[in-house]
Amino acid sequence: MEKTILITGSSGLVGRSCVDLFSKVGFSVYGIDNNARALYFGKAASTRRNYSDLQTGIKNFTELEIDITDRHA
Repeated sequence: MEKTILITGSSGLVGRSCVDLFSKVGFSVYGIDNNARALYFGKAASTRRNYSDLQTGIKNFTELEIDITDRHA
């Protein structure tokens, strides 16, 4: 049985570390991140670089750009 995990804030500091850890131990990892840091702290605080690093560096990772407060998404 395949193990799957969903990580919110997956492009942030803690979320990214969780993505790394769970992918290394064999999980299929789904991440949700809406890049709110850029909204709150400006463009320089964006987590988009982390996102692109995760996309290219981890095979079993899928990122979903969803705001978890948006019920329709």
